[in-house]
This record gives sequence, structure tokens and C-alpha cells, in this order.
Amino acid sequence: MEGFEFRARTAWLECMQAHQEQIAKVTVVSGSIMIRSAAKVLPRVLGVEFEVRKGREEDARQVA
Repeated sequence: MEGFEFRARTAWLECMQAHQEQIAKVTVVSGSIMIRSAAKVLPRVLGVEFEVRKGREEDARQVA
């Protein structure tokens, strides 16, 4: 999902809520500060663990 489209966000939240028991962790990778900020609030709403990253370069630093 790219950007912050209202319909896409609504569909994503509905799907997350429907499958909440099957989801252990969600990783959000986005260069957008708005998307990362919203992703930091979602664990409180959904009760699912979230990891928020700015980009793939964070993966490379953790492996090294």
C-alpha cells in the first residue's frame, strides 16, 4: 500500500481486525513520517505488535 488513501486504509484496518488472532507482528516500512506516525498508534487500536522502520537500510544495519 502506498500513500495514505482513505479507502485502502479502511480496507486494511478491516482485514487486520478480522484476522487479529492470526497476526503476531506487523512491520511497516515507509519513508513517510505520516505513515510511520500512524503506524505507531495502531498497536493501541488493534492490539497487535508493530515494528516501524524508515527504510530497508535499517535492515542492513541490524544484520551487520
